[in-house]
Amino acid sequence: MTRLSVVTDSSLQALQPELEPIQSAAFAPVVQSVVEKVKPAVEVASLQDTKEATSFFANAQANLIAQESCVSDLRALSERARVYFPAGGLTLDESGIAQARLIAALAQDCNGVQILVEGHSDPSGDPAVNLRLSKQRAEQVIQRLGATGLDTSAFVAEGLGSKQPSGVTGPQGDAYYDRRV
Repeated sequence: MTRLSVVTDSSLQALQPELEPIQSAAFAPVVQSVVEKVKPAVEVASLQDTKEATSFFANAQANLIAQESCVSDLRALSERARVYFPAGGLTLDESGIAQARLIAALAQDCNGVQILVEGHSDPSGDPAVNLRLSKQRAEQVIQRLGATGLDTSAFVAEGLGSKQPSGVTGPQGDAYYDRRV
């Protein structure tokens, strides 16, 4: 049976008087043999460490590129997506919620992103009420997305009131386009 012991500096110093009579040259071939046997394993381990490190950094770079692409796609989609609301209301436009679902589904694959859902209102009425209503609209969109089974933990609602008019004109009238998320 072989017994393995941990040799520390202090235990080596304690053994020093017993080791001095032994000629170190007698152990040189044994030490050389051990080094020759261990050296290839150390070199392979070092080579594997290098390969693993290279693979790790290549994967990290690929993930970073994929993440940047994912964030870029999210930005492009969110710049065009709009959910419209009636005056003073929280009932969402169904075509807009479909766009929001697409954004939410894509966000599931973008690790670490936070989606700011901005609610807006038209300028008519009390500004404090409009601010509160705009946040409720943003929360309504997030709630509706969550109800479809999408993870909305990365979504944050913010109400902006009528601070940022849409600038969109169309058949509905300007106020309609301002009531949006």
